[in-house]
Amino acid sequence: MGLPLSIVSTNWFMCLFVNTLPADTLLRVWDQLLVHGPMVLIRVGTALLRLHERELLAYYHASLCEFGVAGYDFERCWRDFEFQLFRPFLQLLFLLIPI
Repeated sequence: MGLPLSIVSTNWFMCLFVNTLPADTLLRVWDQLLVHGPMVLIRVGTALLRLHERELLAYYHASLCEFGVAGYDFERCWRDFEFQLFRPFLQLLFLLIPI
């Protein structure tokens, strides 16, 4: 791996997932694209990342260990990742609560 996300995602969006998805899934995505517009591409791209997020995070964790980070196991890395997913919502919640 070791590639920036833009290299992978640009190919997804420029080729409309032709090189990524199986034919039956690709045709469904294209149907949705014609009906609902380009936002479908963002949703599919996000779904693909979410589908493989544990593998991507495992690669990230292995890179951290390779560069000398010690005492940071994968489960803690996963918990930190999950927390960061909800952090914007928590920040918004605390902004809306009057003090």
